[in-house]
Amino acid sequence: MTIEYLRKAYGIARSCDGCEPKRVSWSCDRSVTGVIHISRSGFPERRPRPSVAGMATIPTPPAEPQDSPDGYVGLESDRAERLARERGWSTVRSLAPGTIITMEYRVGRLNFEVREGRVTRAWKG
Repeated sequence: MTIEYLRKAYGIARSCDGCEPKRVSWSCDRSVTGVIHISRSGFPERRPRPSVAGMATIPTPPAEPQDSPDGYVGLESDRAERLARERGWSTVRSLAPGTIITMEYRVGRLNFEVREGRVTRAWKG
């Protein structure tokens, strides 16, 4: 069995420096695919794809508190953090003005910008 045959039949794009491997494996980053192995007889074997039943489910994020971040502006930072946790926010972070932060949105997180001990800005995520 030649590499050229494998390339044509199974879409294998490259080989190991032109030598004919006894076993070839491949997968695609874009989707879950089967894996091809060359058996001892020289014929390819296609292994089955994993079933959907065996894959993990995507977890449902917890509900976010029905609370307006604007209600925290003007409060002392310690009091605002305590109040936010009592109202159900799982993560509360206090940041100095101009702090470099990541932009990902996290359900259940409340951010405070604190200047001179008082909350000057509050936002979800």
